[in-house]
Amino acid sequence: MLSWAAAAMSASCRRHIGGFSGASFTVSRIRTCTRFRTGEGMLRILRHQQLSGHASRAFKPYALHFRRGLSANAHSITTVVAAQPEDKQTGEPDKVQPSAAAIADTLLIVESPVKATKIQKYLGSNFKVLASQGHIRDLVPKPGSVDPSANFEMKWAVAKQAEPRLHAIKQALQQAGINRLVLATDPDREGEAIAWHLSQVLVDSIKGIAVERVTFTEVTKKAVEEALQNPRQISDSLVESYKARRALDFLVGFGISPILWSKMVGSKSAGRVQSVALRLIAEREAEREAFKPDEWWTVDPLLTNANGKPFRAQVTHVDGDKVQKLRSAAEAKALADRFAKASLQVTSKQGIDVKRSPSLPFMTSSMLTAAANQLGSNVARTMANAQVLFEGGEVDGLISYMRTDSPTLDETLAQKISDTVAAVFGDEFVADALRLYKGKEKNAQEGHGAVAPVDPMVIPEAIFMHTEKVKGAISIPKELTKPQKKLYEMIWRHTLASQMKIAHLNQLSVEFTSVDGSLKLRASGSQVVFAGYLKAFEDFDTGKEGSSGDKEEEEEEDEEEGEGVRTQSSARRQEQARQARLLSNLKEQDPVRVKEVATSQHLSKGPPRYTEAQLVKTLQQLGIGRPSTYAPIISVLQERGYVVKEGRALRATSRGRVLSAFVQQHFAQYVDYDFTSDMESQLDDVAGGKMGHAAVLGQFWPTFDACIQATKGVSGRDNVDNLDTSLAAHFFVLSDKQTEAEARACPVCAQRAQQGRLGLKLSKSGGFIGCSNYPDCSYVRPLEVPQEDGMSSFSSPKDQEALEAFPALSEGACDSLYAG
Repeated sequence: MLSWAAAAMSASCRRHIGGFSGASFTVSRIRTCTRFRTGEGMLRILRHQQLSGHASRAFKPYALHFRRGLSANAHSITTVVAAQPEDKQTGEPDKVQPSAAAIADTLLIVESPVKATKIQKYLGSNFKVLASQGHIRDLVPKPGSVDPSANFEMKWAVAKQAEPRLHAIKQALQQAGINRLVLATDPDREGEAIAWHLSQVLVDSIKGIAVERVTFTEVTKKAVEEALQNPRQISDSLVESYKARRALDFLVGFGISPILWSKMVGSKSAGRVQSVALRLIAEREAEREAFKPDEWWTVDPLLTNANGKPFRAQVTHVDGDKVQKLRSAAEAKALADRFAKASLQVTSKQGIDVKRSPSLPFMTSSMLTAAANQLGSNVARTMANAQVLFEGGEVDGLISYMRTDSPTLDETLAQKISDTVAAVFGDEFVADALRLYKGKEKNAQEGHGAVAPVDPMVIPEAIFMHTEKVKGAISIPKELTKPQKKLYEMIWRHTLASQMKIAHLNQLSVEFTSVDGSLKLRASGSQVVFAGYLKAFEDFDTGKEGSSGDKEEEEEEDEEEGEGVRTQSSARRQEQARQARLLSNLKEQDPVRVKEVATSQHLSKGPPRYTEAQLVKTLQQLGIGRPSTYAPIISVLQERGYVVKEGRALRATSRGRVLSAFVQQHFAQYVDYDFTSDMESQLDDVAGGKMGHAAVLGQFWPTFDACIQATKGVSGRDNVDNLDTSLAAHFFVLSDKQTEAEARACPVCAQRAQQGRLGLKLSKSGGFIGCSNYPDCSYVRPLEVPQEDGMSSFSSPKDQEALEAFPALSEGACDSLYAG
């Protein structure tokens, strides 16, 4: 009776089906067959043979497994022989019409709706693809959700906004034919956590359903199908690591935040990593304010060769001594007058071959730094654009997963990149051997590789117009926005450079001496002998937006080598090449003329404020935080008013500075850079299966709880006094002959022949310096080092808000307002 089924199968698969005889049979055997290749024939038979409705329904799910055997995403096929019941009236087999379209038998969950739509197209009707849209549950936002007395038991709750999505997933699991759930959330710890949460919440809906975990770092059909060939179970160690991290953040947040609400009114929270980032920004601001600028002058001669072509030179020696900083305009002018009258000639000429190598492929931090410096894009915007490039929109994903702390390239991708270099730029630019790279960052997970193009032959518009004849070249999709195209172009150029030869430059240095030997100068220039990897960056129009307006800062960014393109700006490189060409024609003893001599005043600058990208880079170098946390940390600091952006720079507000001082005073160990980095190492040990989350929490909690209890015992008045004392050394700077009492003297009261003492005041919007004679004296200034006249003004609206609550903070009201 089933000769039609046997005929449709290969001999090897037919051996897996047996135990039936006669016109009537039952389910006889389940076997795994990996060599079945005629599933489409099975489906045709199911659609056209005269089977009963019962038989058709019974066979269809397994036939779908057979059909997937024809594609790359099938790793095993389950075969079942089912009964074909007879018609009760005639004893003949039931007759049915051809079956409807294929019914999905696998539910696959990803995080992004865009990704879900695309993968649904990849996999077809055998799969139903839904999106979790991120996390679906979290710790209950109440004290006690992590219970130290119960081995750190954790209480979870489904987020209200996730309930509709969860309901849709449960309904899909109840559909006829669904026998497999594939959790394909992102390939990092957060993605693993989402998969685990789904498996826990859906425990009643997945009884009898196989649950698998797959990951892919590219959103392409090939990557998805390969992932489905290699399923695994949810990683217990990664989930343990997530639990430890989430519990730590919860214990710190719910431990410190209630103290802040009572003693630091206006401060909303102090997170574990967030507090360390705030400390970096606040300390940098203090360094800037304490910095004393150094003034000096330089003399800058402009020389000309025999043909009258000008070039710059720097003074190196005067009267046999190496030139020192000139401390006055008069000293600079006197030296300039000497050069104006001097007769100079070439005394030496030296050329050096300089080799420059490409930098590592992009990690998250280096991509963010490069995007800020080259494209003027902030962290949030860059990550949003990178997400679009990863998902791909209407096309395949264009880049690999963008949250990574590893610069590694697998050999297959490195070879593709090398082939693209040959096709686009020529064989002479291809590196002699593939470079696969390895990260050097502290505590790097290196779970997946660098941020790189999925297919290097998808070429940016600026390059594609010159490579239309390159076989296999594909233009970048036109539906992307300009910032997205620019980000892709930056990643593409940077990645191709990683597989290109080193650049060779000729660095030329020429020395000049006055006839009497008292004055010496040096001029230098560099010229590209072989462009090597620099070829990848030719004509890169960044379309930079959001310029800081700080010329010196932008010039410094041009020369940042570690995370950028490792090349100077085009204009500076051209000027260096022009000067090198002029110098190359000079010979020893050739005379040169002094065309003009300029004098310039210089003031040394303090350390620059962090930009978002620089903060991310510093956190990664310290081994603090993870690629998935950088953008949220920066966003939270700004949303809560602890930090404001001035241009591209981050500045701590008065609220942020006082909060940072409070946390350092009472919880110094927990905002220590080494402690936070060591904690990340412990969390990595948990992820590696070396210890469980309860062990890490058990080491952390006792001392942290002791700090909480001790801080609760500090009264509001004592808290203000302690902060006033700890900040005094910075905000009341003493001169050589000045006492602290004199430094704290109120300038307004002094003019009235009264005594007023300046000290720290707190308000709902932060802190400021105020007079003890308030309300008779209304003198206030922000938490900044005062100007020479002792006066200061609030430098931002956030700081100005600190004045609003000042009347409520008179000496008499302070204890009740900040009662411990």
